[in-house]
Amino acid sequence: MKAAVIFHTSDKGFTLLEVIVSLIILSIFGAAFVSFFQTRIASSTQPVIAVQQGFSLDEIMEKIKAEYELLINADPTPLITLQANIQATPSSYGEYTAITKFINFDGSGNEEAAECSANCSHLKVSITVGDQNLTTVFSK
Repeated sequence: MKAAVIFHTSDKGFTLLEVIVSLIILSIFGAAFVSFFQTRIASSTQPVIAVQQGFSLDEIMEKIKAEYELLINADPTPLITLQANIQATPSSYGEYTAITKFINFDGSGNEEAAECSANCSHLKVSITVGDQNLTTVFSK
């Protein structure tokens, strides 16, 4: 009697080609994923920096306002003195860039540049820290 030998082949599992293709596809997605998150992590500090600059601007402007309140009572030309103090280098208020100019308002409320003698009525102050900007008008 002859015995029949039966080989069972199983179709379960992956071929080597399927594994290689899957690894290539996963590596492409992985590279895109890492690139995307590196960009997001690097740009995630921008809102924090903007908030810090905003707080710095507020602190500087509060110091300027406090000094102006003291100058109103003590100085005969407080706006001229305030402008000189803001433009002074180094500043006692902090690190900033300032643009100051004396202005008047016409009949319709539009501002126009004004020359200042001893009787100035409005000083426009624009302060910049980083990308943040704050503008206020000091009145006599």
